[in-house]
Amino acid sequence: MFFATLVAAQFDINEKAVGVQLFQWPFAAIGQECVDFLGPNGYSYVQTSPVQAHIRNNGDENGLPPWWIVYQPISYEIGNRLGTEAQFKSMVAACKSVGVDVVVDVVLNHHPGVGSFDNKAYGPTSNVQWSAKAFAESFPGPGYTAEHYHDNECNGNIPGQPSDSEIFNCRLGSLVDLKTEHPYVRTKIIQFLNTLISYGVVGFRTDAAKHVPPSDWSAIMSGLTPTYAGKKPFFSQEVFFSFPDGSYKTYPSLGRVLNFDYGISVGKAFRNIDTSTDQLPAILNSLRLQGGVSTVFIENHDIERQALGHQSFAVSSENGGWWYRQAIAFNILYPFGLPIVHSGYQFTYVPGQESKKSPPSQADGTIIAPAFSVNKTCTNGWTCQHRYSDVYPLARVRTFMGKGLNAPVTVISAGRNQIYWSVAGRGFVAINSAQGGGTTEDMIVSLSTGLKQGTYCNMVYARNVNGKCVLWPGVTLNAEQVAYIVDTSGKTTVRLLQSDKSRVLALYADTDGYIPSSTVSQAPSSIPPSTTPTPSTPPPSSADSVSFKVTHDTGVGDSVYVVGTFNSWDACNPVKCNWSTGNVWQCGPISLTPGTVYQWKAVQYGTKTGTTCKNPVWQAGNNNQFTASANLVASTAY
Repeated sequence: MFFATLVAAQFDINEKAVGVQLFQWPFAAIGQECVDFLGPNGYSYVQTSPVQAHIRNNGDENGLPPWWIVYQPISYEIGNRLGTEAQFKSMVAACKSVGVDVVVDVVLNHHPGVGSFDNKAYGPTSNVQWSAKAFAESFPGPGYTAEHYHDNECNGNIPGQPSDSEIFNCRLGSLVDLKTEHPYVRTKIIQFLNTLISYGVVGFRTDAAKHVPPSDWSAIMSGLTPTYAGKKPFFSQEVFFSFPDGSYKTYPSLGRVLNFDYGISVGKAFRNIDTSTDQLPAILNSLRLQGGVSTVFIENHDIERQALGHQSFAVSSENGGWWYRQAIAFNILYPFGLPIVHSGYQFTYVPGQESKKSPPSQADGTIIAPAFSVNKTCTNGWTCQHRYSDVYPLARVRTFMGKGLNAPVTVISAGRNQIYWSVAGRGFVAINSAQGGGTTEDMIVSLSTGLKQGTYCNMVYARNVNGKCVLWPGVTLNAEQVAYIVDTSGKTTVRLLQSDKSRVLALYADTDGYIPSSTVSQAPSSIPPSTTPTPSTPPPSSADSVSFKVTHDTGVGDSVYVVGTFNSWDACNPVKCNWSTGNVWQCGPISLTPGTVYQWKAVQYGTKTGTTCKNPVWQAGNNNQFTASANLVASTAY
């Protein structure tokens, strides 16, 4: 078994990536999240909700616009309830600036429900008259009329046991079906996708891809321009599994396919429904879609609302139990497919019903951007699974392990609901999902890791900072559970106890996970403060003058400071920064030893966040690093 390769010649999404579906997030909020969190923490790409102009409707449970209106477009104009075209372009640029690529969910199979019509919409042209009346369709934006729809081929919905013709030509849930074989329709679709590519988008999730014939997709794809990296755009196709046809055999030749079977299989295993996690390698190897052509996920916006076969992972009702977090960890780290983490918002799951609930919104339907607590979790109705403290550190582990494309992967069961695997020389993962309670469910065993001798930090809880396993903020564990010593034979004693937070072990051989000693320190946010938290510049140690430039929006009331190995990470004795212009802070200068490598980070505290140097807000992601030289300006942005 090997880490999956992407379809030949397609954009590679930064090689072995982990993506995030920021479902229904406004464009501006996505751009900020890329800079503040996704980029610094190793996420490689972000998937947006549809960007096309779409219908208006206030039919959710609270009289607000339901989530699904973005999946009923009226044109290819960019801009809708999520933001304007200008905000979208700024979002793509912001994400690219921190190494996060953008994938857009596009709706190309259909337009609104048959019989519907209106003179308003969410989009650049908000008062346009459109109609989805059968045999009389009219959508002025793209210039579509009745000849561009499949009414003559099938004037009805897709039946229960459909033929291929009915799958391609009949209406999906009453939505008027676009004639994608029509040359004019193909031209408009290609123009739309190429516009997105010109803005820096690298690929697309194609909604309802199964209802467009592969020959049409092939023709559309052949007209697309290369991405900014000079490669064909990436495609992740929604091919639902509910119909007994040959879709799983035809669509993989066009790009990756969303593997719904994977999510259900993994979900059942971690819920201990009819199977167990130690059976997952065999189960996944028997799936209709294998990893090399799959986009894999535990849930997406459809699955969490419909509980498709695995008694729902809906975090709105379950609030993300340990089994749910383990499943996400498995999805990120197990060498099968290209993983994406769904990040949504709270709603009430009712079995047998699909929630229409709007994302967090104001009374006029304007979406409220996510807000964050001091520990960086979301607070105002958004669930933000990608920010879970035992999830986000794993993105960089996946990327590093994935670079061992041709390294052998060993997968072994250590007992019922206990599994571990290794990528030779690069990483080792163990998960204890045994259920039942008590110490009999503890996983304490000596295992071969395939890693070189040394000390490793469990990246779920800690990372290497200045030669020590430093706990992530808010984590309190003993050293035995954080630092793991691998002996000369490559073995370590795994201890994943029932009392542990997530019962996941992730070791890897990159610099922020591998250290030469087993010493464990507390997180930088727990460093004891000085008696008087008055910032000051550390004393000079050499003649080389080093300054810092920090670009960060703190809000009124907070200030920015710089700490690092040059002052033992002491947030109460930092390098003071002065606001310059916009979001730019200038710090220092200080004198440091020439040619010495230093690590550093920005912190903020003040009345805005209600913090002090005792509990500052730390810059997320890996430490910044520089080698001291005369008049150096070390910069960071987040």
